[in-house]
Amino acid sequence: MIRGDQSPISVGGFSSIGDRSSVLSTAINPTGFVARTYIGDWVTVGQGCVLKGCTIDDYAVVGDGSVVQEGALVEAHGVLEPGSVLLSGMRVPAGEVYGGNPASFVRKLEKDEMEGQAKAAEKICALAQEHIDEFLPYGTLYQNKEALTK
Repeated sequence: MIRGDQSPISVGGFSSIGDRSSVLSTAINPTGFVARTYIGDWVTVGQGCVLKGCTIDDYAVVGDGSVVQEGALVEAHGVLEPGSVLLSGMRVPAGEVYGGNPASFVRKLEKDEMEGQAKAAEKICALAQEHIDEFLPYGTLYQNKEALTK
């Protein structure tokens, strides 16, 4: 679910947002940063996540079931482990892995792991293209199309 009723939400190209995830806007940001939600290019957001008023930079990964609160930042190639909570105003620096509740430093990413993030995002996009024809139009009118055109 993407709900941008209080401030802008931006989702970049080739990004993936998992099932049951919520991307929310916020009217104000307690950290003083702009009250918007920004998801960059080639970002992977896992299933069951909540992102509210935060910034997720290019090639970042947010693990399943994670919560990213207002004003938090995941920099490029940053990784938030599954089930983690990134509190308001916290930051995951570029090329580092954070995890836990509240999230804290786990380790630095290797160069090949950073390249793997881009390949994983490309794989998800390719899978979406493979299955694009399986999605039917919203509603049931398409079922009666032949009857209506005669």
